[in-house]
Amino acid sequence: AEKILRRSAFKVYHTIGDGKGIFPKAEKIKNQKRHSDYDFLNSVTQIAFDKNKNITKSGDNRDVLIDSYDWEIQGITTPYLEFLFVKGIESGKLTFENMMVFLKQHTWIGRPFIRIDLGGDDIEIDWIKLLAPSIVEYFVQTNSALQTKGFTPDYTLCIDSLTLKLEGLLRNFCEQLNLATNVTGKTGIQEANLSQILEIEDLKQYFDEDDFMLFKYLLLNEGGMNIRNNVAHAFYSHHDYKRSKMHLLLAALLRIGKYQFEGNK
Repeated sequence: AEKILRRSAFKVYHTIGDGKGIFPKAEKIKNQKRHSDYDFLNSVTQIAFDKNKNITKSGDNRDVLIDSYDWEIQGITTPYLEFLFVKGIESGKLTFENMMVFLKQHTWIGRPFIRIDLGGDDIEIDWIKLLAPSIVEYFVQTNSALQTKGFTPDYTLCIDSLTLKLEGLLRNFCEQLNLATNVTGKTGIQEANLSQILEIEDLKQYFDEDDFMLFKYLLLNEGGMNIRNNVAHAFYSHHDYKRSKMHLLLAALLRIGKYQFEGNK
């Protein structure tokens, strides 16, 4: 991590987005063998509950995939990102200005997207303007905590905002690939939710498996952190809005942005 911080700010953001050496590999997690002490659980039905007493993932796959992934994220990735972001901000290497410039100049997120509304009019979607409030707020809160003794940072606004924007980015990613993001519901055609978006078969040929595992662990109710649901339904108390969650969300943002679209579509 110290070696990474000797590089330019853009290199730091690129390294986080690339994820190598920072995030667990999906292949490694999937190839882990089930511990023999748990073999007796194959004969019973397992049900897991999240912090809100909702049923999450059940079955004998949970302890191998989710628990192993969670252990690596919480035990290795989270402190790694804490060091990178906090030390980077403390040294002046990382700022909200250069992060916004990186997203604008070096990712597809910085390219305006034209959407046609029901009236046939063009609407320009500028993700940089939509993401700026959460990113600026994160840097302001962290800088204040580092510079002012006794200041208690509050990451509620930036976590709430960025979580929902990530869902929008994933939907827009599909739009730019001409992948349908609507499904047939009880009342007719409606927009797919995040879980349905990540299950679009054609999307899987673009995102790599490591990214799919991170997005599902971070945002969905499959035994992981389920941040999207907890934010959208106001299940979090103020104690749940930890800086470590914001670091994971920022890393997910950079990982979404690492992909590049080719051609003129």
